[in-house]
Amino acid sequence: MGGPKDVADIVRLLLYRPAFFGSSFNHYCQTLLRGPSDWTVGERELIGTWVSQTNECRFCTSIHREVAVRSLPGGAAVVDAALRDLSLIHI
Repeated sequence: MGGPKDVADIVRLLLYRPAFFGSSFNHYCQTLLRGPSDWTVGERELIGTWVSQTNECRFCTSIHREVAVRSLPGGAAVVDAALRDLSLIHI
């Protein structure tokens, strides 16, 4: 069965002293990704995917990618093209 080392670092970070850090950070992230914006949810998730890939976080990359794929017109083709070369994308 999985133990603490099997949990992604970001999850451990969010659960670490939730009253002190985790809850506030989670609220901040949700505001960025779902709050009022000129950018769609898909566009913001695409940015999250690219940043997570650049940071080499497979956990975050896969989660942001899946939401971006489901949210953007063109789905996986658009997301995968953006991950190869952002200059090719015109959303």
